[in-house]
Order: sequence, then C-alpha cells, then structure tokens
Amino acid sequence: MIFKRQVPPGGTVTSSTSAPFSDKLMMITTFFFCNVSLGTQSFGANFSMRNDLNASL
Repeated sequence: MIFKRQVPPGGTVTSSTSAPFSDKLMMITTFFFCNVSLGTQSFGANFSMRNDLNASL
C-alpha cells in the first residue's frame, strides 16, 4: 500500500470570504490556454496529411 493514511475525497471547506486568486490572473490564464489550444489545433491541421481536416476547422 502506497499511502497508510486515508485521504477523504474532495477539499476542505473554509469560512474565508476572499478569493484565493485575482480575477485578472484567472482571465489571463484562460486567455493563454484558449490561445494555446487554437494554436496547437492549427499547427496540427497544417502538418496533417489529410486534406479534409483543414476544411472542418
């Protein structure tokens, strides 16, 4: 057995009313991951040998 202590599923609930991350950080992270996703799909479609994939994107 790897773990001797049983860890309950989920996280812990606190009484904190402040956000752990700023809205600006979450917006930049979402923007970055969306752009990376679009870029990798375009890159993959560009070097794909199938001609019908470029038409679907």
